[in-house]
Amino acid sequence: MAAMTVDRLPGTRRILWVKVTSALTVGNIEGSYVGCIDRVRNGFVPVNAHGEPLGRFDTIAQAKAALASERRPQRRGSRDSFDRVAFAAATATGAATILFAATLGALVL
Repeated sequence: MAAMTVDRLPGTRRILWVKVTSALTVGNIEGSYVGCIDRVRNGFVPVNAHGEPLGRFDTIAQAKAALASERRPQRRGSRDSFDRVAFAAATATGAATILFAATLGALVL
């Protein structure tokens, strides 16, 4: 069974830490993945939510502090989503138009 602890360092976010194995601890905030801490031969390596290692630390407390102080990326706004959907729709429409024109050209010849 996994052991769970909640740490809140001064000035940081409240993170739920789950010790998955003796060498792996995973952190999350309200269900959002924060990162993990791998135990290595000479210490602990925290890895953020993007898979980027943040260094090697002597104690797990230092590794937790490194992850806790990481800034979370801003969520993309709905405008970005709209632009992606509009681009995909325009691309699909253009492809269909080219296909239709090519088919029409083949029928006429």
